Amino acid sequence: MLGLRMAGGLNLVYQFRIHAEQIGLPRHLDRSHAGVFIIRDRMFGSFEPERADDPPRYGIVKNLARLNPLWAAVHEWVAIAGDLRHARSVGEAWGRIARPPGWQPDGKGDTAAAIRARWLAGGPA
Repeated sequence: MLGLRMAGGLNLVYQFRIHAEQIGLPRHLDRSHAGVFIIRDRMFGSFEPERADDPPRYGIVKNLARLNPLWAAVHEWVAIAGDLRHARSVGEAWGRIARPPGWQPDGKGDTAAAIRARWLAGGPA
C-alpha cells in the first residue's frame, strides 16, 4: 500500500511539473492535467508528452497587470464573473461557464484550440 501511494505521489509531482512548466506553450494549453490518473488524459486525448526539441517555457497566456499573489489566484474567477454579468442570455451565460476558456458567442474567442491552430500555422500564439 505504501508503494502504491509513493508511486501515485511521484506521478502527481511529475504531471504537475509538466503542466506547470509547459503551460506557456500553445501545444500544452489544456493538456496533461489529470494528475494521478494519467490514463484519463490518454483516454480523452489531452495527454501531451515532453519533447527534447521543444523545451518548456514558464508562464500564462496573458501577463497579469498586478504582481499580487492573491490576484493571481482569483483573477480568472473575477473575469468569469464579469463575463457572466455581460451575458445577454441564459444560453450565453451557460456557454461562458461550460465551454472552453476564451469562448465567445460570436466564435471569435481566443480558445486554446484557436491559439494552438495559429501557433501550428506559424503565426503569433
